[in-house]
Formats: sequence, structure tokens, C-alpha cells
Amino acid sequence: MKDCYKTINLSKLRQNVKVIKKYLKNCKFCAVVKSDAYGHNASIVCRAICNYVDYLAVSSNDEAVAVRKLCPVTPCLILQPVSRYNLSDAIECGATFSVQSKNDLQILNREAKKLNKIAYYHLQINSGMNRFGITRKDDICFLRNKYTNTKLAGIYSHFGAGFCPEEERSKQQIIRFNELSKEFPDTIIRHFCNTQNIFSHPNEHYDMVRSGIGIYGYGNEFLQPIMQVYAKIVSIQNVSKGEYIGYGLDCVATSDMKIATLAIGYADGLPRLWAKDGFVLLNGKKAKIIGNICMEATFVDISQIPVKLGDYATILSDIPTLNAETIANSCKTIPYEILTNFRNIPTK
Repeated sequence: MKDCYKTINLSKLRQNVKVIKKYLKNCKFCAVVKSDAYGHNASIVCRAICNYVDYLAVSSNDEAVAVRKLCPVTPCLILQPVSRYNLSDAIECGATFSVQSKNDLQILNREAKKLNKIAYYHLQINSGMNRFGITRKDDICFLRNKYTNTKLAGIYSHFGAGFCPEEERSKQQIIRFNELSKEFPDTIIRHFCNTQNIFSHPNEHYDMVRSGIGIYGYGNEFLQPIMQVYAKIVSIQNVSKGEYIGYGLDCVATSDMKIATLAIGYADGLPRLWAKDGFVLLNGKKAKIIGNICMEATFVDISQIPVKLGDYATILSDIPTLNAETIANSCKTIPYEILTNFRNIPTK
């Protein structure tokens, strides 16, 4: 067994998909599996859910090629603007692209023409997030040109907020998206909502919704986290009162104690800021993190916990007190960052 590893609960993953789909208003479901499925291992996740969803979404040409090999029947949308890197392979595998400008479309059409292929794309609308996409009706005029090796298959945008249906920013985004949508035929796919907006904006489900964090168990109380992370005890030390622990001068033993060193650190995704409030579970008991988290090691207090070398500690769990949301709140960040930081830990 590896010194640190993660497990993915596929039953909970599929259940999360089913829960979200219950809220949908007769529309397609797109599962977002970019960034190695938010750190959960895209190969495992895609195989588990491709028969339960209508689309998969990734962030790059390389990711699209890999996902299409895993799930050749399920359409795959690349969410980032058109990139020349590995573009030919992405076209060959049948990926769907995101276009946000005339330049994007020209690049895509040129490469598709070389391959004698038709490249399908979704047009990105900048409805107010100001990250990608076209903003005004005048920006659409480039589509009137004949790009014979590309075909428009959808239009979409992305909410910048979504916790409240009456939130003014979201209302303005919806107005702008609806205005620009009028310029396009009803036959294409329209999509806007991400996980939070699926629940808060049911009238804006359009033809498809996208869920990333939701399928991994976050963003709604009815969803269940699917990743757990474990690390082995690789050292046990008896520390005398007054001795330092770890790097720096911050941590001094206030009494005689026993500590365990775990084979996981910030290089593996465990945030250094978690040391302030953090703990792990050993034999079902809380073991407080002490000292600074190292690059590949973490210290925990086992003075009152019977353990031995080779035992494994639970680092990330599906229980509320040790899930990605709790760790993120302590570290003043978001669950997305906590989860994706664990992407390089092997999956058992």
C-alpha cells in the first residue's frame, strides 16, 4: 500500500449525479471533469458516470483527447478558448470547442480544413463575469462569414454568483444572455447554470446545465463528498517538554509527548494553513496537527492515541468536520482548491 493515497466512492458519485438530475427541468446534464476531475482522477470518474450524463466538460485539448478515449460516445466540450496546442488531435477525436472570438474561429476552421473535418463549437457569451466570451451583438458579426469546416452547436455563459435568485449581478447576466441568445436558432444547445445555480436559478436551466463541484459532493446539503485521503505513520518520536517540533521556533512541547510523522505534506496537497486548526483521524480519534506542515511530512500528537508504525491516518473525509469545505474555511480558501491540490496523490 502506498504511503499516501486517496479513494473515490463511485456509488456516492453516481448518487450525486442522480440527486442533481432530479432538480433539472427537462434538460441535458454536463459533468465537468476538468483538472483531472477536480483532483479526483478523471479516468475513474469518467468511466463511472459517462452512461449517466449527456456531456463531459474539460479545460484543454489534451484532456479532451484523454476523455474521448475513455468515453467515445459521450460528447466532450472544451471550456477554455481555442488553443493551437494539440488542436489537430482534439479535432480528430471529435471534441467540441469553445469559441469566443473571430480569431478562435479562424484557428479552428483552418486546422479542421487541413484535416478535412467539421469542428463543432459552442460560442462563449460574456454575460458579466468578464473572463471569456463575446459581450455585444456587434461582436457576433464575424459568424456571418462562411467558415465551412466549423459548425455552431451551442452557446453558453457562466454565472459569477448564484447563491440567491434575486442577486442583482446574476439578474443582469441573465438579461444579457437572453438578449444575445435571440440572435441564434432554437436548434442549438443553450447552457448557463453551474452547480449552485442549478438549485438557485431553476428557470435558467435552458437546454443543459453544467455541474462540477456538485458531482464531487459539494455545493448542496443533499450531496455527499466522494474523496477520502489517507497517509501512513512513518515515524514515531517521544518528545520531552521544552523540545522543538518541526521547522522554525513556533512549536515547543509544553509537556512530554508522543508524536507521529505522516507521509503527506504541502507538496501532496495538504495546505500549510491547516496546521493552525487541523487534525487527522487515527483509530477513529482526533489527532491534532502540531508544528508546521512540511513539504512531504506532517506531525500529529498521538500522546493519548494507541497507534503503531504503518497505521494510516484519515486526512480528508466525507464527514463534515474533516471534509474539503471545513479545511477550506479554516485556510480561508474554497473547496475547489483543496480538492484539486490532491490531484497528484495516487488513487487506490
